[in-house]
Amino acid sequence: MINESNGQFSVSINNVDINLIKVCPGKFEMGSEFGLPLELPVHNAVIDKTLYISSYLVTQKLWETLIGSSPSFNQTLEDNPVESISWYEAKEFCKKLSDSLGVLVRLPTETEWEYYCRAGTNSEYFFGDTSKQLRNYAWYDLNAMGKSQPVGMKSPNPWGLYDVVGNVWEWCESNWADSYEHKLDESFRGIASSKNRNIRKVIRGGSYDLDDYRCRSSYRSYEHADFPSRKIGFRFVIEI
Repeated sequence: MINESNGQFSVSINNVDINLIKVCPGKFEMGSEFGLPLELPVHNAVIDKTLYISSYLVTQKLWETLIGSSPSFNQTLEDNPVESISWYEAKEFCKKLSDSLGVLVRLPTETEWEYYCRAGTNSEYFFGDTSKQLRNYAWYDLNAMGKSQPVGMKSPNPWGLYDVVGNVWEWCESNWADSYEHKLDESFRGIASSKNRNIRKVIRGGSYDLDDYRCRSSYRSYEHADFPSRKIGFRFVIEI
């Protein structure tokens, strides 16, 4: 179901093409010694699967194609990221896309997210240790005018992923842990039969209203799984 042409990967749903980036297994150092305690300890992490990552955040156009009308707060353009969706709703989208494509579509784990955000780098940002170039890659508090912006308008990270920091947070599959002293719970789950308000899910990448510090590759936070925020969207991975 994954189409390849001249080294480019894509899938199609209802005549809408979705660009993908192929990410091979590898190792990296996760966390930061220069961040908050919740980013410690820095540790070696392993990705043992080949993954295909959506190049862009899921847009309102793609959401409407698969689900129906957009729940988003900012509906200025159809290429804006879908937001105001809970973790459970993001999971429903992945399930429907899985059924349509016949492959496993899911949210990334927290470890996978940091792996593809860093894109082979070990600096504070995927472009270096200072934020001087951030406006070239991200929508954040100094340039986003207080709202989400169309995807793909900034430069991608070294692996070709757009808006991987800034614009809107990204839901991850993982349950929240207060630091890496605790073992990360990153097991894949299907759709829950009931929604638990108390489950905290990882969000990564920062959003349009946050400063440069929160757009670092290692910065992490959480939100309750059933809480739809205008500052949170998602991208998906396809596991082969």
